[in-house]
Amino acid sequence: MAPPLIVFVNHNEALLRQAQLVLTREGFRVVVWGVGEGAEAMIEQENPDLVVLDLWLERAGSGWDLFEAIRGNPDIANVPIIITSEESEALEKRRPLISGDDNAVLFRKPYDWEVMLHTIKAMIAATPA
Repeated sequence: MAPPLIVFVNHNEALLRQAQLVLTREGFRVVVWGVGEGAEAMIEQENPDLVVLDLWLERAGSGWDLFEAIRGNPDIANVPIIITSEESEALEKRRPLISGDDNAVLFRKPYDWEVMLHTIKAMIAATPA
């Protein structure tokens, strides 16, 4: 069985490189993506075990637009998603919008990679095969 696949969507190239390194070292397969454009189709094609998605891609909130598109696409609607942002206010504003979605969590940047890895592993383990 192949290792779990993580799609990491973020506009920050340095963070994409860091994520690739950290997640690969932990035994995950990783696809990094730097923009929102084309991300939904790529996620549908790759069928990942989990997506890490920043709220800010090309513009503020474009990550949220992608989150809503994923949840509206029946082929990938149930993929677990970790929604990230440097802005606590942006995350808190969306907290009520994901309540009841057991496959979505909010995560503040900068990452504590130990906590991020624990969250990723727990979300993947909780997802039915």
